[in-house]
Amino acid sequence: MQCPKCHKETSSDIECNFCGIIFDKYRERVQQPAVSGEQPGSGEYWEVKVSIEDGKYPTLTRRYIATAIDAVFVLSAIMLISYLFENAGETGVKVRVGLILSLFFIYEPLCTSRFCTLGQKIMRVRVRRYPSLERISLLMAYTRILVKALIGMLSFFTLPFSQKRRAIHDMAARSIVVFVD
Repeated sequence: MQCPKCHKETSSDIECNFCGIIFDKYRERVQQPAVSGEQPGSGEYWEVKVSIEDGKYPTLTRRYIATAIDAVFVLSAIMLISYLFENAGETGVKVRVGLILSLFFIYEPLCTSRFCTLGQKIMRVRVRRYPSLERISLLMAYTRILVKALIGMLSFFTLPFSQKRRAIHDMAARSIVVFVD
């Protein structure tokens, strides 16, 4: 099937593998008349409408809490994995280490690029491509998490001083964090 938005061939009949739109929601959106000067197909994400109106972007506190929620979630999952494979012997140790490493290297990039992390869901923020507001790619998500891990908290402290409250890891990955309507 050819995507009506990016015009690339995709294997799914539900969602584009490249730009991430949901075909049914895209068709509904395009068929509706534009409201308040809004252009159908203007590059916004179709599953969740994001908002950057009036120059309001998530604060450092909101973003930090979202990150803290994700950290608590990952640590809880690590403790659960450790408990479940506690008496599993040598094979259990390998499985436990593999699962724990996958949490660190898969949870945030995959969830950020495809859905949203638990912290982002609770705090009602999403990471999007800048400036089109489409979902970020998996490569962009890995770039973002790598820079965030290398620079650490220093990256967050640039938020109040940067344009549109973009952290260093957002600039490196060409992303922006926005509110969800």
